[in-house]
Amino acid sequence: MVEGTESQSSEDNSGTEQRYESRETTQSKRGQAPAPGAEESITDAVQRPGPQQFIRGIAGLMGAMGALLGLGVYLVAQIGGRSLLPGIVSEFSGTSGVEETLAATHQLTIAYMANELAIFLAFLMAPLFGFLVAFKMDDTKQAKMGAAGVGVAVGTVAFTFIVVIIASMVTPSAGDVMSAANSLDGASGASTEAEMVQGMDLGSINIGNTVVNSALVGIPAGIAAAAVIYFDEEFF
Repeated sequence: MVEGTESQSSEDNSGTEQRYESRETTQSKRGQAPAPGAEESITDAVQRPGPQQFIRGIAGLMGAMGALLGLGVYLVAQIGGRSLLPGIVSEFSGTSGVEETLAATHQLTIAYMANELAIFLAFLMAPLFGFLVAFKMDDTKQAKMGAAGVGVAVGTVAFTFIVVIIASMVTPSAGDVMSAANSLDGASGASTEAEMVQGMDLGSINIGNTVVNSALVGIPAGIAAAAVIYFDEEFF
């Protein structure tokens, strides 16, 4: 009688464990958080609705920051001017071609600087989003690391593309630069040469290089954001 009771109890426990495992598997498939104490990979964690919402939020916010930075670049290039000028330039401010040359070089410098610095500015935002996820997201360490890492990696690509596209809009044409330079030098026959290169754009976007550069920085930026989560969970 005792053996039968123990056998029945063992079967009941086995059935309970099977039901618990089945429920845990179902939760994982449905995108719900795993049961307390259960191990979860980062790959599985980012497939749940909670982490995915943070991924979309981070990528969207970085894209918005890229659009606003691009707007600032556009306004400074079109409306603003050089804030630092060599003293000799001010002496020739009324000379023909000086203002045109300054405007063209100013636009070219702003556009190129925004283009080259975009990926590094995106990387600097990675720790900030890591801290944001650490304090705002109530989930497992794996889910936080996945959300911060993937979100920043995708956001870096979005940020870079938007800044590069807007920066290319303010880049002067080769004709504008040559026309300004020739009018400054007073060279004869300059108008013909300027017309020949008027359609040449100095700000053509190289899609392949933009993708490669943003991906090369997006990967370490995502790792940096995930590292913030890891160190926050383990040491702070």
